[in-house]
Amino acid sequence: MVDLGKKFNKKIYKTFFFYFFLLFFISVISFIFIFVQDKTLFINAKKGRILSFTEERASHIRTLLDNHVALVKDLSASPGINSFTSASPKDKDFVFKKNDAQDRVNKSIQANAGDILEIIILDNKGKVILTNNNNNTPVGSDRSQDEYFIKAINVPYFIKDIYYSETLKRNNYTISVPIENKDTSNLEAVIVVRFNEDSLYKIIENRTGLDKTGETFLINKDLYFISPSYFLGNDVLFTKKVETQNAKDCFKPSEISEIKNNGYSSFDLSFVGDYIDYRGQKIYGTHMYIPETGWCLIGKIDKSEVNSLFNLSGYTIVFSGVFLLFVIIFVIFFIMRKIVRPIELLTKGSEEIGDGDINYKFDFKSNNELGRLAFEFNVMTEKIRKNELRLKEYSKNLENTVEDRTKGLTEKIEEISKTREAILNIAEDAEKEKERFGKERDKLDTILHSIGDGVFVVDRNLEVILVNDTAASMTGFSADEILGKKYSDRFNFIFEDTGKINDEFIKNVFETKKVQEMSRHTVLIRKDGTRIQAADSAAPLFDGGMNIIGCVVVFRDVSKEREVDRAKTEFVSLASHQLRTPLSSINWYTEMLLSGDAGELNDEQKKYLNEVYTGNQRMVELVNALLDVSRLELGTFIVEPEIIDLSKLIQDVAKEQKPQIDAKKLKFDERFTENLPKINADPKLLHIVFQNLLSNAIKYTPEEGLINFNVRFVKIGENVDGRKVNEDSIMIAVSDTGYGIPDYQQDKIFSKLFRADNIRGKETEGTGLGLYIVKAVVEHSGGQIWFESKENKGTTFYITLPLAGMKKKEGTAEIA
Repeated sequence: MVDLGKKFNKKIYKTFFFYFFLLFFISVISFIFIFVQDKTLFINAKKGRILSFTEERASHIRTLLDNHVALVKDLSASPGINSFTSASPKDKDFVFKKNDAQDRVNKSIQANAGDILEIIILDNKGKVILTNNNNNTPVGSDRSQDEYFIKAINVPYFIKDIYYSETLKRNNYTISVPIENKDTSNLEAVIVVRFNEDSLYKIIENRTGLDKTGETFLINKDLYFISPSYFLGNDVLFTKKVETQNAKDCFKPSEISEIKNNGYSSFDLSFVGDYIDYRGQKIYGTHMYIPETGWCLIGKIDKSEVNSLFNLSGYTIVFSGVFLLFVIIFVIFFIMRKIVRPIELLTKGSEEIGDGDINYKFDFKSNNELGRLAFEFNVMTEKIRKNELRLKEYSKNLENTVEDRTKGLTEKIEEISKTREAILNIAEDAEKEKERFGKERDKLDTILHSIGDGVFVVDRNLEVILVNDTAASMTGFSADEILGKKYSDRFNFIFEDTGKINDEFIKNVFETKKVQEMSRHTVLIRKDGTRIQAADSAAPLFDGGMNIIGCVVVFRDVSKEREVDRAKTEFVSLASHQLRTPLSSINWYTEMLLSGDAGELNDEQKKYLNEVYTGNQRMVELVNALLDVSRLELGTFIVEPEIIDLSKLIQDVAKEQKPQIDAKKLKFDERFTENLPKINADPKLLHIVFQNLLSNAIKYTPEEGLINFNVRFVKIGENVDGRKVNEDSIMIAVSDTGYGIPDYQQDKIFSKLFRADNIRGKETEGTGLGLYIVKAVVEHSGGQIWFESKENKGTTFYITLPLAGMKKKEGTAEIA
């Protein structure tokens, strides 16, 4: 017995040493991994600080520049200065206006003491006509060749680089703003303000958040220092170039474009790299482009400092961890020594019990787990003795239990027999229900075949699973020839004007899970080659959930309707032509009366005539729109395609609408993908499309809302808002944050003369023909148009135009 305990004791120690070395090995590997991870996290934290303080200082610089530009613009727009620059020296009050302007300049300098060094005003020839310091910049001196005059003529404002001024005998930077005549928009003068560069330098020299070797400094587009260096001081200004990779990366076109479009919000740790700085030191560096001036703000910190800071803390953590590991192992070894002896006693007792001596009791007492284990062994042997007595009693009870269970099983068999009879009754009821369902199906089939419109149903494989007699008759095929076939083999829908297949409305049902209207001017080619003009829609079929299992297509022969519509269109065209002449006369005579050609009018007469003129203009717009609609429906309009740049066309439309955008204080954002392919299309027709969509967005968006124009290239098969594009195209999305379109009226939005209920009380103007014309032009171009809208949340119109472009078409008139 004792030998067995000793063997067990040796096993315990072997196991201990095995796990000791295993724990030591795992701990060493863990400490190495933690060390590497901590170093990576530490370096990333430092990079984050570099990025953060560089971005913060760049933002402060831009804010300061914006404030200074706003100050100069306010000064240029002040009535005193405007009155002086537009006055002639021959005017009686010229001296008064000049003194007033001089006073305004002096007050601005006093109000911004320390920031503004000098203010001068140049006439449109570049000569000084006003200055706050006649000694430095005398009146009459010529500044026409200076950059701040030349470049300010054609831009809203110009910021000249920080430079050394010979007149001021110090460094400064200059902001110049043109002053235009309010009536003629001709250049009257240029106001030039020289600013103290110290405000910029204070932002850059602020060392909050920087370590010993961290710094920020400014360079211009020629890579020269334009702010002091932390290490080299002021001697580097305008004399030393920073020809590092960090500086060159700052002026990459891709990074400049990113900042102009998205600001600094998209910058992350990937913009902090490993570089060599102007001292030849290895650094972690980043850069922020300043688009207002073309400057670059460089931020950096020496890698040696970052590594030394980490080593100080990192090695301390590792050594502390190793020391703690050895302490824990020593404590565990001591505890193991205390445990082994009681285990030997427990091993001996276990063998006695295993040999059958169930009366054996452990003579070992302790308050720890081993003492409790010995107590539990004693309790266990006592239970074994008691269980021997219970086993005999259990055997007797088992016989009685088997007898009771046999009786219960017999009762269960009787219940199953009764259940079988109930199932047979249910089967009989199911057969009756099947018969009733068959009658209902026959009734539904009778109704389907009695419908006057053509109806067919396709499954998810686009195979026809149901067709009525009307649909079969319209195709010229029998129902047996149609069922089980792909619908495109029997229902050949095409566009009337181009001859292209027109089945997108069916495919879009499976993609959008919504009802889709058949495009106008759709033709069905019958079995014998004859044509039927068709119209209607396709709707999804769902299972018990929201899973689409098929599509129902309803269509009808609209040949007679088209003839009636054509007659109405011809009448509208004729009537519109007849109305244009008298409306033009009314317009002409009203303009003559308002201009005083027939004598002076009093205010009340002018008010009434203005109302007449406005109403007549609306009538002219309506007549022109009706003429456009008639030309589109009759097919008499001219299409003259040419290679055009869509981005330029859209920007031209936006410029035309800029007064309306500014009047409502709307934010307008336009985005074009790089290398957008050009397209062969009629620029006049597409101008109408974009003009209508943008004017609607402006009209139906409240003040200070947002309008987006997004144009990009999409490849065949690409998904656009849940729809697959069937050929390479250009996608145009026009979105706004306006009133939106009510759900119950969205299916009418492309109808003629339709205007939604929610905007009638907000906007009284509008013909209700714009979107009808837009849809007609887009579909004639082989494109698609659809929209998404939520009431009071805005609307987005999507247009896809195939790269194949438009085809030339002869006609009798252009779309206005």
